[in-house]
Amino acid sequence: MIETFPTIDVWADAAAHRLAAALEEGLRDPAQNGWAVFAGAGGSTPESIYQRLSNLRSYPAWQHTFVTLVDERYVPETSPESNAALLKRTLLRNEAKGAEFLPLFRSAVTVDRAAALATHELTVELENNRLDAVLLGMGEDGHICSMFPGSPTLTTLLTPSLKRAVYGVPAGRDGAAPPQ
Repeated sequence: MIETFPTIDVWADAAAHRLAAALEEGLRDPAQNGWAVFAGAGGSTPESIYQRLSNLRSYPAWQHTFVTLVDERYVPETSPESNAALLKRTLLRNEAKGAEFLPLFRSAVTVDRAAALATHELTVELENNRLDAVLLGMGEDGHICSMFPGSPTLTTLLTPSLKRAVYGVPAGRDGAAPPQ
C-alpha cells in the first residue's frame, strides 16, 4: 500500500505516530520483558520525525525503551557526521529523554572490532534480538544501512543466513562505502 501525505509535516506526524504504535505493541509482547526497541536511521530526512516522536505524550514508556541505530559512521559523537549525535539532538530529549541509548560506534582499533563490541552489547541488552520499530532511510547514492549499490560486500550483507549482528563497513571498502 502506498500512502501519500499533503505536506512534510503531516507525513512526519504520521510516521512518528506509527513508530510509537509499534513501540507500544512491543511493550505488550511478553517475550520482550516489558521493553520496546527502536532503531533509527541517520541523515537529514528523519530529523522532523524524531523531533515529533520526542514530544509524543501518547507514548509514555520511554523509560522502558531501548534506542539504537540502523547504521553509524565510524566517528565520535563530537563529529557532525555522527548519527548518534543526531539521535541525541532530535529524539532523546523531551518525553523521550528516559530512553536507554545503545550506540554502535566504539573508539576501538578497527571498525570491525567496534561492530563486534556493538553486537555484544545489543545481544546482551536485547534478549530476543528483535526490533519493534525501525526507521530506514536511503542515501542520495541509494545506500541503506551502509549497504552500497554495486559493492561486492552487498551480496554478503544480504545473505538470508547471515548471523544477526552489526557489521563494519570500513571507509572506502570496494570503492563504494562511506567516507568514515
